[in-house]
Amino acid sequence: REQEALTMSELSQGPDPTAHTDWERLRPVIDAALGDLGEADREAVLLRFFAGLTIREAAEVLGISPATADRYWTYARAWLYRELAPEGES
Repeated sequence: REQEALTMSELSQGPDPTAHTDWERLRPVIDAALGDLGEADREAVLLRFFAGLTIREAAEVLGISPATADRYWTYARAWLYRELAPEGES
């Protein structure tokens, strides 16, 4: 969880001059990983992480229950962590 939080924090950092370079390096990796997720799980990530919605708000947008949205988010987050973790750390 700490590594995931650090990665998420790094991705959302603001005016650091190296942040743009880091994002450009990470973008294709994240895009590929998101592309491998199922549609529902991908939507959960996009709404929760990139749009900043709560579980309840994401559920409303997706037309599903908060419990289902939470399940999608939990699965997608774990799957992405495993996909994006450096070799041997997952």
